[in-house]
Amino acid sequence: MALLEAIDRWGPITVTELARHLGIDKAIVSRMVTACQRDGWVIRHEGRIVLGPRASLLGHGGPMDQSVRQAEPLVHAIAGVTGLMTQAYGLVGTQAVAFASAKGPGPSLNPGLGTFTPLWVTAAGRSIAAQLDEATLDAILPSDPLPDTRDVIAGLGPEFVAYLSSTVDPDEDTHPALPRTHAELRRELEAIRRDGIASDPGQLSPQIACIAVPWHHAALPAALACVGPATDIARSRVLITTLLKAAVKRTATAHSITTAAAEIIAEPTS
Repeated sequence: MALLEAIDRWGPITVTELARHLGIDKAIVSRMVTACQRDGWVIRHEGRIVLGPRASLLGHGGPMDQSVRQAEPLVHAIAGVTGLMTQAYGLVGTQAVAFASAKGPGPSLNPGLGTFTPLWVTAAGRSIAAQLDEATLDAILPSDPLPDTRDVIAGLGPEFVAYLSSTVDPDEDTHPALPRTHAELRRELEAIRRDGIASDPGQLSPQIACIAVPWHHAALPAALACVGPATDIARSRVLITTLLKAAVKRTATAHSITTAAAEIIAEPTS
């Protein structure tokens, strides 16, 4: 399982690279890959290893597959109106993992195990955390103090780090602080439950902001989020909030999202 997760996270990948990531001897990894390839778990494409058809079909019909099918038209509708990267995140183990994504005009993140954050980090993660009971949350969260921004970034997946790398200066502490205690986080979660929306004004990078909403009608604890340049997020906040809240309604469709957008755009400005 660790082998397949590593290929999903870092692939397409060579045996040498895979051995380095797993910390296992290259010869052992090569035998594992050969065995998995025989049964269709992985395939080789242009000299590199990627997940095969058997791995792709494994979750077919499960809760995550159902959530992906729900999310795809919604995130694409929102991204089409706002021009911002729009993603669906779900609780996978102890992390918030992107499982659907529609690209904006700039850098983007692909869905998959490589795009994850801890639950107390980003608006999407906290929107998921706000749906969990106290016992579940206590089992997931590390003890106080919660890791700071630099430690969080060091533990992110490679794709997420690459996305942030052009804007994050690890020696500059100008971004808003992440919650550092359980008490501080719980105050934020209460506000999310009350208002139905979460904001990240640039806690991982001053240049990147996020607005997210809890998605209660997915097949797992989930959230929908718009991510992009902080200036674009601030300028379109009303539109983003309206569309995200429209998208998490039980009856939401791409058409209902574009209708909500048309109503906002048609409103007279004072």
